[in-house]
Amino acid sequence: AAFITDLGGSTSHTAILARGMAMPSVMALHNARGLIRDHDLLIVDGRDGVVIVNPKVENVRLPAGRRATIAGTQASIVVSNVPIDHVASWRKGRLSFSGTSLAQVAAALERSLGARITVHPSIAARAFSGVVQIAGRDAAAIASIAPVLGTRAVRRGDGWELVGDDAQP
Repeated sequence: AAFITDLGGSTSHTAILARGMAMPSVMALHNARGLIRDHDLLIVDGRDGVVIVNPKVENVRLPAGRRATIAGTQASIVVSNVPIDHVASWRKGRLSFSGTSLAQVAAALERSLGARITVHPSIAARAFSGVVQIAGRDAAAIASIAPVLGTRAVRRGDGWELVGDDAQP
């Protein structure tokens, strides 16, 4: 067993808990939840901050400063550098994206804001590149963030849905 997070650092609650339980952990893997699928075999090297996904199949090694995304119809894994100014920028309320689907952007916003955020299927695959600045951790902030993404945020039950600018309410 091990802990792997998309966000966090050595002083995060998860990292402290992992040390207290003497379990390996790797924090701030940038899209770990989007990359790791149910039933994947993982090797977690907490000392070097590396996670190896499916070592006998895909053999993806993610050291600090690198990120992995799933690309294409074959769902191949692409490893790339994380720009240095993007590392831990979430601590300042900045989330950086490069060619990221709106569905993945919504998942990152959901984690950051603590609110349920979905994307209308007609725009879920639309790519977004840019930086989203989150002022505070108020779930209602999604209404002001949506235009940056080229969308509108519509309240749906206990959460929000991102829809195209031209969508009917």
